[in-house]
Amino acid sequence: MVYHRNATAETEWFKRIAAEFEAMHPEIEIQLVSAPGGLGYSERLLLLYGSGQAPDVAFNTADKVGHIVMGLALDLTPFIERDRDQLDLDDFLPGSLEPWNFDGKQMSLPLMAVGSHLFVNVDHLEQAGLPRLPNTWETEAWTWDDLVEYGKKLRRVDSQGRVIQIAVDFGEMDTSPALTWLFGGDWFDAEAYRTGIPRRIYLNTPEAIAAYEAVLDLKFEHQIMPSPITEWGVSANVHRFIAGQMSMYAHGGYWANTVRSSSPSFRWVIAPIPKAVNRTWRTYNDPMFISSATQHPDEAWEFLKFATSRRGLELFAQIWGFPPARASAMLTWVRAISDALAMNEAEIMEQIADGMRFGRSWTDSIAYTHDIRTITTKHLLPMLDGKVSVPAALDAAEREINARLAEIATSQEAAE
Repeated sequence: MVYHRNATAETEWFKRIAAEFEAMHPEIEIQLVSAPGGLGYSERLLLLYGSGQAPDVAFNTADKVGHIVMGLALDLTPFIERDRDQLDLDDFLPGSLEPWNFDGKQMSLPLMAVGSHLFVNVDHLEQAGLPRLPNTWETEAWTWDDLVEYGKKLRRVDSQGRVIQIAVDFGEMDTSPALTWLFGGDWFDAEAYRTGIPRRIYLNTPEAIAAYEAVLDLKFEHQIMPSPITEWGVSANVHRFIAGQMSMYAHGGYWANTVRSSSPSFRWVIAPIPKAVNRTWRTYNDPMFISSATQHPDEAWEFLKFATSRRGLELFAQIWGFPPARASAMLTWVRAISDALAMNEAEIMEQIADGMRFGRSWTDSIAYTHDIRTITTKHLLPMLDGKVSVPAALDAAEREINARLAEIATSQEAAE
């Protein structure tokens, strides 16, 4: 049994690889079982385990690391060591395998892997007389200070002083440590990343305070990022970047599909995240794992090998439409989106590689992210709206999350 979400493209891909796999292995029959995404997907997975009907292989989403620390996943290391010559592990993108290695045990293999990028409206840059951003992340150019200067020139207002073009926005500022990473800090210690289990969160730190105060400056002092005081002179029924009303937007590289399918009326590229202390932002990684309860580990491993092979991930890029975790399959995805970007294939490939090399995993490395993100959103959104001071909001979120993590640890110890 293979468990996955019931989204249309996802289902089509699983049906396709199951059919090809069965043609190669007529002695193995694949049964596909699907469920809606989100938290309900994880809940049904747990119910399947609890009822003795655990799948042999599962696409891992929602509480990805939580499934692993709960013991749902089988250690793949013995299979990988046995079949290393068949796997071409070096073909996986840098940083795509590492999130699923806990204490030296490889617990999953990735399907999708992509970093974050700044989506940039090239027409806006040219209209403001600004040069294009560098394509390489290996540069001292394009800093946070440069972002501020670009932003001042990109912001446009109408005759009544209402904003018709805003410079920049960053996604997930309230739910991810990426902004803190950018300013040299972290929410978790090394032990949390090594084991996947966070015992404490560190939010009220000098680096995090500097990061969020810098964002508030963009919002309220420079007014180049949307905020409660932004008075818009234009409306939009789609994201303002896609509507041509925002010049730059930081998001995961997979968003290129959304922009492309929206057919915007302007030229656009993906570019490096601006450097503060460093250029680190988050990566996105969706894996598959073999159930620790499987009665068919060898057959499950053969299916997982095929699903994450070059062939499997080329189909993934074609059908699912997301960037695959293998470099050899990535060109399939790049060619599919290159017609929409004002970049050639080599430039796109360089961007994708750098986004992974400079990025770090978050929900793909740390358990209990639903609890953590619920609490950070509760406290950080008012802070980002200027309603609560940065230190006060970070302190409140830190205390509440650490109390929740302590509850989880106590519950686990009692269960053991």
